[in-house]
Amino acid sequence: MNRWLRELITPAGAMVITVFVVALLFGNNPEKNFIYQITVFSLSLIFVSLLFSLRFKTAIRLTPLFPEKCSVGEKVSYSLELTNRGDITEDGLFYSEIPSSEPLSLDAFLNGREENEEDRNRFDKRFGYYRWKALSTLKQGVTPKRQPLPRLLPNEKKRVRVSFKPLRRGYIHLAGFSLFRSDPFGLFRRKINFHIPTNIVVYPPVYPLAVEHLLGSGIIRLGTGEKRDQKGHSGDFLSLREYVPGDPVKQIDWKSTAKGEPVIFKEFQTESQARITLFLDVVSKFSMEPLVEDAISYASSLVVAAAANANIEDIVTGEQIFSARIGSNEAKKERLLDALATVETVATSHYKKLFHYLSAEHRSMGGALVVMTTLSTNNMKLLKELHLIKIPFSAVLLVNSLTFTISQRCEKEGIKVIKKGSWHHEKTE
Repeated sequence: MNRWLRELITPAGAMVITVFVVALLFGNNPEKNFIYQITVFSLSLIFVSLLFSLRFKTAIRLTPLFPEKCSVGEKVSYSLELTNRGDITEDGLFYSEIPSSEPLSLDAFLNGREENEEDRNRFDKRFGYYRWKALSTLKQGVTPKRQPLPRLLPNEKKRVRVSFKPLRRGYIHLAGFSLFRSDPFGLFRRKINFHIPTNIVVYPPVYPLAVEHLLGSGIIRLGTGEKRDQKGHSGDFLSLREYVPGDPVKQIDWKSTAKGEPVIFKEFQTESQARITLFLDVVSKFSMEPLVEDAISYASSLVVAAAANANIEDIVTGEQIFSARIGSNEAKKERLLDALATVETVATSHYKKLFHYLSAEHRSMGGALVVMTTLSTNNMKLLKELHLIKIPFSAVLLVNSLTFTISQRCEKEGIKVIKKGSWHHEKTE
């Protein structure tokens, strides 16, 4: 109801309604001439404005070119193609996206958490209004903002840029868009909804990380000899496979491709890059846990930072394995970021799955990156197993606050401790 009222009534309209209500309380007696006149005038103004706002028709044809992918917290610009197919000038219009109207489920409410919820008083914690409000906003994924459209003459076409800012990673579902117009007095708005369902993939926020900081000095060996470009063909021939977007065009096997579909690609071994697995701890009893979200953001930053120098092919969360073993490092990076955009927290993790992965893949692994949010038994078992099978690894622990006990234990185990948010720098483009 609050959202509906804010869409319907302008700030000027809210002021006139307030004047009317106050004047009505004190001026319903005709003998009180001045206040009575204010009451009647404001009521008349409200009535006429409402009548004008009901007559909203437009001949504008609007086509939004929504982006397919974007990142959390970054302003996303996209184009609107406008065409005035009528015989009159269109002016005073506003545009806004329509987020998904699916309500927050009870399960999502009980298993979710507002950031810094522990700082709220007992009453707010008990009834959870602010948690519901925060989680509902996050579920929408975007806060709609009315943006003015330019004046359009009859039969005129224009392309304009509008923007929004995604609030969370994952899939954002937009139901379509709305057009608004105020009445001549500027008190009320009328809107028309256009339903064009659209899904947009939102990546976790990515921040620049130095490769030295990423891999440590010599902790993970990326191969011997001189550094070679993944996109070249300096290694031994491995196989023919179907072309994947992002692969270098010069490695297409044109003779095989000429025989028919699909496009055939020649894959070569790259001796200078060892295969790295990223182990990510996403265990939490809460969904959208802020510390886990920071760990996912850190993992995404590792994937981007390592794309030019390392060969991250697998992401293992304890419950799921995401693989990207075909194509150039750039193509692998895109597929891994897609996976990190949709990864979900789990209440518990089973070491058996990690052990099976290590048993099957340890011979081909050249190194491991471990991103943790707790020093759990399973995480410590993982580090011990990597050490036993002689897989070089680098481990990072993200914490909300650093205690002496955690610092001491991590120093003993060779784990780098990073406080939540302290590693953020200016975002990469």
